[in-house]
Amino acid sequence: MCFKKNWFFVNYYLALILIGSQLWSNTVCQRSSGYRISTNSSVRVQRGLCVHVPCSFSVPSNVQLSIRTIGIWYILRDGYFHPWVSKTNIEHRTNGRFFMTGNVASGDCSYYIEDPLPEDEAIYVFRFDDVHVRFTYVSIQPSVSVTELTDKPTISSTRLVNGEEVTFTCTSPGRCWNIMPNILWEVNMTGISLKTYNITYEDGSRTFHSNITFTPRKSDNKALLFCRVTLKDDLTTVEKQTLNVEYSPSINITIEGVDPDDASTVTVKDGDSLTLKCIVDSNPNASITWRKDGKVLPQTVSDQIVILELINLAVSDVGRFQCSATNEHGVTLRTVEVIHHGTQLQFTTVMAAAVGGAILLVLIIVITALLLMSFRKKRQQHINEKLKDKSNNDTEDIYCYPDFTIHNVISPEETIQKELQSSAGDDSVYMNPDDVQYSSIAFSKLKPKIFVNEDVEMEYSEIKKTQY
Repeated sequence: MCFKKNWFFVNYYLALILIGSQLWSNTVCQRSSGYRISTNSSVRVQRGLCVHVPCSFSVPSNVQLSIRTIGIWYILRDGYFHPWVSKTNIEHRTNGRFFMTGNVASGDCSYYIEDPLPEDEAIYVFRFDDVHVRFTYVSIQPSVSVTELTDKPTISSTRLVNGEEVTFTCTSPGRCWNIMPNILWEVNMTGISLKTYNITYEDGSRTFHSNITFTPRKSDNKALLFCRVTLKDDLTTVEKQTLNVEYSPSINITIEGVDPDDASTVTVKDGDSLTLKCIVDSNPNASITWRKDGKVLPQTVSDQIVILELINLAVSDVGRFQCSATNEHGVTLRTVEVIHHGTQLQFTTVMAAAVGGAILLVLIIVITALLLMSFRKKRQQHINEKLKDKSNNDTEDIYCYPDFTIHNVISPEETIQKELQSSAGDDSVYMNPDDVQYSSIAFSKLKPKIFVNEDVEMEYSEIKKTQY
């Protein structure tokens, strides 16, 4: 094995001597001063991506490179160096993966490798060739290695708050010329919007980006967000981010031996003990405190759970216990009412008496109102009957009362006839005796009796009886 390794190096140096005999004839010797090269001695490039390697070379002061100067990168294959890529100010020859990017006449030997293949992994040597001078730089021989794709996309970092819209940006790895990746977001969320764009730089390289906009919720906390980038030849790289959604505290109170749905009120007797747990869910962590009547109580804190121990309770120990949780997004309060059994019985008795008294008072008021209504109704009926009787009596008094008879009464027809005869000599208007005008009189109340002197002459009209 050692022999084979040594034999490789022997062939390598023999190849260099051969190159020197074939390519360096009529050129300045390698050891001549002024010929220098500066570049990376080792280059790594990932499959599907690219790498740009800066390189510069110099010549002695008495050598002037022309615009026809050719820059050539050679690759070592099978113990020999073969031309791999070349460039002048006019012409550029490449295999589609290895490019020269600099101006050779200005001493720029920079190169660019994109989406390499395993066969591009080798040792390289640079040489320039001008009309009157040629030189190969062997002091630095870059070693190019092709590796598997390991770079991942980058996801921008931003603060997430419950209910506030945010935008994440995923940037594809690499800054290449001809590679156009496909960027895909993977997230279990609704109501998202996407935007993809790229940025082109002065050297022609580009970077690709994709934005995702959404409104995070409390339920999205600790959810995973994936950005998947697919390059050439179906090479894929993925980056993920765990969402850290901040939200205000929520409280759940549990009491040992008590149904969680009834934890707002608990009844105790003398000597009882209670364990109250205030369990808080918040991000970031909240400051949690148990209080009674505004006074902070001794408590035990463990991972956002605050435990309050109430031992050997008496009447003086009961009351309203409040758990408060506070962080930068809000404050939440929950209360537990601890009632002593004796106090509860007394309160129940008082309440029962009060309720019974209120019901009795309402019944008395209702019965009194019904009695008053009934009395008023009967009284009104009695008054109406009396008024009806009086009306009938008034009418009978007018027609039937003996003392109200008037003698020697002239009828209305005779009175009219006499008036017509007395006015016959005048130019008075003739009136038909049949055109008698009538009027009616209604009596609603009892009138006093009227006594008329028999010597008085009176005119009468017809009197009609009307019902009251």
